[in-house]
Amino acid sequence: MIIQKYRGQLLLVTQPDHGDLAGQFAAHWGNSQFQQPEPYEDMVVAATGHDNGWWEQDNRPTIDSAKQSPYDFRGLPYTEHTSLYRRGINRAIDDSPYAGLMVCMHGTGLYKQRYGTDPSLVRQPNNAEDAAAVQKFIQDQEATQVRIRRQFSQLSQYQGFASDAYIWTNYKLLQVWDRLSLMLCWHGASAFSLSFVPTSYSDSETSLATKPVSEHGLVVSPYPFEESPMDFHVLGRLLPDRPYEGAQAFKDAYYRAPRIDLAFILRRA
Repeated sequence: MIIQKYRGQLLLVTQPDHGDLAGQFAAHWGNSQFQQPEPYEDMVVAATGHDNGWWEQDNRPTIDSAKQSPYDFRGLPYTEHTSLYRRGINRAIDDSPYAGLMVCMHGTGLYKQRYGTDPSLVRQPNNAEDAAAVQKFIQDQEATQVRIRRQFSQLSQYQGFASDAYIWTNYKLLQVWDRLSLMLCWHGASAFSLSFVPTSYSDSETSLATKPVSEHGLVVSPYPFEESPMDFHVLGRLLPDRPYEGAQAFKDAYYRAPRIDLAFILRRA
C-alpha cells in the first residue's frame, strides 16, 4: 500500500494499482529521443505486474497497532515482504519467462539498491530472522534468474533480447517506470529527478527531471513518451486521516472508502 496525505485525508493506492500506472508508462514509452522497449509486450506485462504479489495483502490490509495507522509499503516486516515478492515472481514467471525475469530482478534488486541504480534505497533487516529471510530470498531469486535466462534463451521469440545489454537495459527501464509511478502515487505532482534512465539499447542513459505546473500536471525533461501532453491514470481510496483502533475498524473504513481516479498530465517542457 502506498499512502499520502491528500486534501486533508489519506489517499491509499494499492501496489497493483501502482503497477497499472507503471504499465501505462511502459506502454507509451518511446519517441525520437527514447527507444521503445523491446520485447514490447513482455515489458508492458512486467511493468504492470511487477508488484502483483501484493494483491492479497492489499485486499486484506493490516495496520500497525502501535501507530494505529495502516502499514505502507515500507513498514511491512521483511519476512512478509519477501514472501509477497516470491509469490509475485512465481506468478510472473508462469505468465511469461521474460516478464518473469524482470519481476524477479526487480524484487531482488529492492534489497540491493536496485542493483546500484538507486543508492538512496537502503533496507536494513531489524533482527536475525529478517536478515536470514532476506539472504535466503536473494540467493533463491538470483538462482532463479540464471534458470530463467537459460530457459528463454532457447525460445525463438526472445532471440536478440537475451543479451546482457538488453536484459540490464530493460531492468533499468522497469525501475524508472516503477519509481516514476511510485513518486506520483506517494507525493503527487512534485519536483524530483530520476537517474540511470536508458534512452536506447546501446548503453546510452540520461536523467529525467519533473516540475509541477498544477495539482496533477508535470513537465518532464527530457520527455520520454510518444505524445505530449499525455494523461496517465491511477485509482486510489480516500480515508479519514485519523487513528484506527484495531484492524477491523480500519478494514471497514477501507472497504467503504470512495474510489477516486487521479489523472496525471505529463508534458514536454
